[in-house]
Amino acid sequence: MLSACAAGTNDWDTAGVAAMKPAGSAFSQALHKRYVERAAFEVGEGDWSSVTFFNSRARSSVLGNPPAPQKVEERALKGGVDEIKAAHAKLVSALATKRNEAVKAALVKEGVDAKSIVMSAKGDTSLQVPTPTNTREPRNRRIEIVLQ
Repeated sequence: MLSACAAGTNDWDTAGVAAMKPAGSAFSQALHKRYVERAAFEVGEGDWSSVTFFNSRARSSVLGNPPAPQKVEERALKGGVDEIKAAHAKLVSALATKRNEAVKAALVKEGVDAKSIVMSAKGDTSLQVPTPTNTREPRNRRIEIVLQ
């Protein structure tokens, strides 16, 4: 269905834009590469207005045009406070899980049976030092090991 929608437009043709050969300076070539990477990322996110934006910038860089300042009206900010809080919570939880997995791997390497290790990520719901959002506090970046 999506490919049928995109067939009538070149705005979302990231492969076609990526195949274009930049004719300008090394700077223009680097811009083209980065804009193509951003467009491809946005395809994965399903953000088609951003795909269109980055593809148009990549096409412009192929021609050697200097990047123009971005106009505010060219970009739309999406997401309400609840969506931002949910994304933040997901990120914090992912970081906590990554820490847990690193500690678990170290314990297993030292001979602890992996099946005996129970992990849980608290995210920012169980802070050792209460802080406002986006405040760096090393004591809140911790792993607690509970022996039973």
